[in-house]
Amino acid sequence: MYLLHKKFLIDIIIALKDAPLAFNEIQSRLKIYSDTLSRRLKELEKFRIIEASITQEEKGKRVRYRLTEKGNKMATLLIEGVKILETAEKLL
Repeated sequence: MYLLHKKFLIDIIIALKDAPLAFNEIQSRLKIYSDTLSRRLKELEKFRIIEASITQEEKGKRVRYRLTEKGNKMATLLIEGVKILETAEKLL
């Protein structure tokens, strides 16, 4: 299965590298339609790359998504890959 070829999956993983984010925060950062983001988050959860946690806030409950240990390892590799590609692009 070519999970990482799907649009926005790599972007979501990298966005979650530094801290957990709520659905709306991810959507705002990546400029992604809510139905697409919902599908991508479900796919990432299915493969245990991210996990959802519910937090209680002043406005009520909020779901935040964070990388699992597997997801953190993947994010590190993806970030390094992006750096390599950027360096290669400069050679063109």
